[in-house]
Amino acid sequence: MKSVSKFILIGMGTLMLCLYITSAMPESACIRLNPDDRIFSGLQKAIENVRANETAELLITGQVVEQEPVVLRGLHLTIRLVEGGSLQMLGGIQAYEGTTLILDGNMEILGQILCEDSELRLCRGVEVYASDTAVRIRNGSGTFESCHCEGKVGIDLEASDAVFLGGEYRGEPALMAVRSKIETIEDGTFLSQDREAVYLAHSWIGTIQNGRFEKMADTGALSRGAFYMDHESCIERIEGGIFRAASGSGLLMIRGACIREISGGTFQSLTDAVNQPFCHHALFILAGSDGFRTGVKTISGGTFESAGRTDAAALCAYCNAQGEVYIGEITGTACFSGSSGLLVGSTHSQGKARIERIDGGTFLSDCAATATAESALLVSTGVVENITAGTFLGNGTAPAIGLSRYCETDTGEMGEGGRIQEISGGDMIASGTAPALYCAAQGSGVTLISGGFFYGDSAVLIDNDEDLVI
Repeated sequence: MKSVSKFILIGMGTLMLCLYITSAMPESACIRLNPDDRIFSGLQKAIENVRANETAELLITGQVVEQEPVVLRGLHLTIRLVEGGSLQMLGGIQAYEGTTLILDGNMEILGQILCEDSELRLCRGVEVYASDTAVRIRNGSGTFESCHCEGKVGIDLEASDAVFLGGEYRGEPALMAVRSKIETIEDGTFLSQDREAVYLAHSWIGTIQNGRFEKMADTGALSRGAFYMDHESCIERIEGGIFRAASGSGLLMIRGACIREISGGTFQSLTDAVNQPFCHHALFILAGSDGFRTGVKTISGGTFESAGRTDAAALCAYCNAQGEVYIGEITGTACFSGSSGLLVGSTHSQGKARIERIDGGTFLSDCAATATAESALLVSTGVVENITAGTFLGNGTAPAIGLSRYCETDTGEMGEGGRIQEISGGDMIASGTAPALYCAAQGSGVTLISGGFFYGDSAVLIDNDEDLVI
């Protein structure tokens, strides 16, 4: 130990540059506090010397292990690894009272990061592992990039703001947001086993640009899927990403959830479990409870695939309560592949399932000639207002467009037949033994056909007493 004004101290195999130090320093000192440029050997001691309302930086150049929880109140602090430094925090971090905390570098936190009324940024390889929730933010904000967070719940947001620029998150769910605002998910991997990977309630997301959202285990039990939007949550725009469920739906919307536009992304349901009677569609729009309007305003792109069960639709808009499920418009390059490419239906006497306009897209019923084959577009106790364009391909025994009806679960009676108000364009092709357009149930039909191409075993088959205007 010695006292100098400027020196390079080599100790314990680590090179450390210490500037303007005139007091005696032990060889284990490896934490530099800026802007004061003081040197400390312990993290807690260094933090105690950070003044409130001052922006400070701790540069760690050696190996630091902190055993106790780190508590921050009203500090503006960056903890950064430099010159090969390492940091392991065994008691987690607690940030309160307007703290701003940036963790930068491949450090390891073995315990929860809790932020209340504070801001958090994790970047450059920060790893957080906890037996409960890895990162919990209350009335604060978080920015996440190039980090790894894993716990019973990965990230838990309540009444908070967040931005995801990358990283990997694991938990049940990996991300849970309640009454929160996520400006963007630019990228990131969100993984779960038995529950949904992402759960939103009363929350808002601006844009999902990319990312992987996956429920990896085929549990065989009723599952809500990979990405679950609940209680009037809203996403402004989905531009890309992979939404994949080994069991359940790729993306499930329920109880007033809404999406303004889907312009890209891959949505997949891979389950073949026979005891999942419900949630096995790539994109599933579900009423869930009375009094809600749930749906998507525009689908202009994306790939939707249900590749497991033989009775699963790529996109299902289904009303099982007093309310409405809807799709405003389907257009562009969107592609839907499943037992039915698109299923629209209602099983409640006061429920409505509706698509305003189909102006593009490809709809494929990919079943072979089996009894479970449905249609490229199946409207069952629901309404499609207008079809002006699009390609509808039915294989095997599946027609290109099928119209039928459901039994109403609340009355026990048969509901109204599926209706299309007008077909003015599009290609309706049945490549197997089915007709291009099949009106199967009483009350189902098309009000007006003013255009379009129909090809099948028969162009149009009306199996009821409805009149058809062409």
